[in-house]
Amino acid sequence: MTLCIICRVLRKILEDALVRFYLERCIPKKLTIHPKGSTMSFKPLAIGQTATFTVVPTNAEGQVIPDPAPIIATSDNPSVATATCNPDGSGGVVTAIALGSYNVNATDGTINASPVDGTVVDLVVTTLTITPS
Repeated sequence: MTLCIICRVLRKILEDALVRFYLERCIPKKLTIHPKGSTMSFKPLAIGQTATFTVVPTNAEGQVIPDPAPIIATSDNPSVATATCNPDGSGGVVTAIALGSYNVNATDGTINASPVDGTVVDLVVTTLTITPS
C-alpha cells in the first residue's frame, strides 16, 4: 500500500521530530567529573592514599542520562597518580603514587570532561589538636 502525499509529509515531520527529541534529550552532551567531597579539585593526597569520584553524563538540558558509550578516566601524570572508573562513570578511584600534581580526565570517545586537578603531598594532616600547656 502506498501512502498518500499528506501521510508521507506527516511521516517525515514525525521522524524528524523524533530524531531531534532523541538528539536533544537522550544523547550525552557533557561529562562532568565529581570528586567526592569537593566540586573543583581533589583534596591533597599522601602517597598510597586514594580519592573517589564519579563521571556524570548530562544532556543538552543538563539532565543526568546514561551514556551508551563506555566512559574512561585517566590521569595526565600517571607517575604521580592513576585514575580509573567503571564504564558507566561510577566507582572512580584516584591512587596517589608519587609527589606532584595531576589532572583527572574523562572521555566517552567523543565528549571530553573538563579536567579536575589534584596534588600528592608528603603528609596530609587530617586532625590538629592544640591543648593548653
